[in-house]
Amino acid sequence: MHARIDLYPTREETESIRDRIDPVVFGEKVRQSPFGLESEEVGFYEENGFLTLPEVFSPEEIDLFRKELSNLKKLPELQGREELVREPDSNVVRSIFSQHRFSKVFDDLSRDPRILDKVTQLLGSGAYIHHARINVKAPYYGKSFYWHSDFETWHAEDGIPRCRVVTGWLMLTENNEFNGPLYLIPKSHKRFVSCAGKTPEAHHKKSLRKQEYGVPSPGTIRKLVEEGGSSGATARRAR
Repeated sequence: MHARIDLYPTREETESIRDRIDPVVFGEKVRQSPFGLESEEVGFYEENGFLTLPEVFSPEEIDLFRKELSNLKKLPELQGREELVREPDSNVVRSIFSQHRFSKVFDDLSRDPRILDKVTQLLGSGAYIHHARINVKAPYYGKSFYWHSDFETWHAEDGIPRCRVVTGWLMLTENNEFNGPLYLIPKSHKRFVSCAGKTPEAHHKKSLRKQEYGVPSPGTIRKLVEEGGSSGATARRAR
């Protein structure tokens, strides 16, 4: 029997920055399917850690997704469940988790080849959903989501052992400097921030409303920005 070695230790006494061990791209770098990525797109993703693809979905499809989100927020089966997360200081919906389990529209979206072909190309294999959510970010009431690494959280709290995951993000509204867009730190995917602090029991029940563990310090964020810069994943139109 061999002892399991944690290649990405985190939630320790002190914070540290480590190099990523795993590859960024596991599959083919040349498009193999109708909705796969071109080699230039794969190269950009491999170097920068993200890729913005405009107009993957039509305006009519985006409207359908928005309407379905409105329906989900009022869905009786979701009320009182932990999948429906509200803002920390109000009753406004903050996030809806596992939306594909409550909506055929979002279930179909999760299987759409315009998404899956790209994901499986980068992973070099089939894929499953580990984590799905819609962040509402309601005007006036929606609070921020602090800088974090999805993999650090999934590794520390869910037990995912290796950095062989892909996050796909679909913009449902315009994303610009005026409405709280997602900001990314280019090339930060080549590093792993081992965050300080032991994870409390049932941490997710609080962190989904306001995350305090598994977040890098301002000094570490500054260092990563100095290494790679900062990029707003912004767009005039949803996609």
